[in-house]
Amino acid sequence: MFKALADVPYYILPNLERLNYKARVAHDLAIPGQELGLSFVYAVSCIAVILIAAVIVFENKDLS
Repeated sequence: MFKALADVPYYILPNLERLNYKARVAHDLAIPGQELGLSFVYAVSCIAVILIAAVIVFENKDLS
């Protein structure tokens, strides 16, 4: 049961390790352009989902 509860945030939260290139840069390894492009699309998608969720949450709030 604990594993099932732990899997929920694993699949909901973004995997930021996909955007981490420190080890490759430190060891002077080549990073394919396709991988960089997919990482960019992944980051933009995560940002879009977070912004859409924020708009939905704050849409009916009276902040004044």
